[in-house]
Amino acid sequence: MSGARSGFGVVAVVLTVLVGLPLAVSLSAAAALSGGSVAGGQPGSASGSGGGEGPGSTGAVVGGIPAAYLADFRQSGARFGVPWGILAGIYRLECDFGQSRLAGCSPPGTENGAGAQGPGQFLAPTWRRGLAPDSIIEPGPPTVSVADGYATDGDGDGVADVWNPADAIASTARLLAANGAADGDLEQAVFAYNHDPTYVDDVMALAAGYQAAPAASVSPGAGSAMVQAVLATAKAQLGKPYLWGGAGPGSYDCSGLVMVAYADVGLALPHNAAAQYQLTANHPVPLSALEPGDLVFFGTSVPGIEHVGIVVGGGEMIDAPHSGAVVRVEPYDWNDLLVATRPLD
Repeated sequence: MSGARSGFGVVAVVLTVLVGLPLAVSLSAAAALSGGSVAGGQPGSASGSGGGEGPGSTGAVVGGIPAAYLADFRQSGARFGVPWGILAGIYRLECDFGQSRLAGCSPPGTENGAGAQGPGQFLAPTWRRGLAPDSIIEPGPPTVSVADGYATDGDGDGVADVWNPADAIASTARLLAANGAADGDLEQAVFAYNHDPTYVDDVMALAAGYQAAPAASVSPGAGSAMVQAVLATAKAQLGKPYLWGGAGPGSYDCSGLVMVAYADVGLALPHNAAAQYQLTANHPVPLSALEPGDLVFFGTSVPGIEHVGIVVGGGEMIDAPHSGAVVRVEPYDWNDLLVATRPLD
């Protein structure tokens, strides 16, 4: 899938994955986190960027992951049944969450020496069967079957663009799912993405660290702007259908909507209403003093919380209520309204 990158150049080998589509193998390692480099074929920096946040980053959430990327990892992970940390590990090693300035990672329309392109470092024939290995990948319709390639629409605009992080991440998740991740064989799936055992070990180690890391604290004084960003993200999903376990881009359940909305401002919440309450319970709000951005929880008791919504003001919330409904704005004065929290307090 990818070509290994460092200040010393690119090393890549084309192989064939389980479903018969070509991938490129990169050499990378945990040394990437400390700015290592490739020399004599030894593992080192995957991106050459030195890690951390680069220009244009939207802010770190977990382990230095930009908020927009974290939201995409969670969305596509939920969509294809792939742990989001695995996706994060891959995208850290490939193009440092889009922050690397090496050819193939930036600017759009370039490729590295192996032909890998975009933040997920796809080769053209892997993205879409029939493309020449050295061709520049153009945006186009998503593939119907993985036999035709892994080009996937991750943001619901009907287009699969290898340079769009949402599309690239969804395509990576789709590839991993097709190669064992959806059945729990994560190492096999990562090996299908990149035929290097060291790469597999590095991704698994990064994934474990990301998923165990606490969310970054929210910057003081940022509440109002962040609340507006949360509400904007949530409102952008209005009209999309409810789906149990959904976390976008085309459908949501209640906690999936909350998770995605808050990830965009740098707060990582779990995909479970009761767990979201437990994580934010140290910021309680009286039900008589609710403000936009607050979370309202419903159930018969705290252990029995089974629904959550985001307050928009005027006695209303935005939520994904139940099967057969859509994401909508509605009153929150339900009989089982239980407690509320202010995550951005």
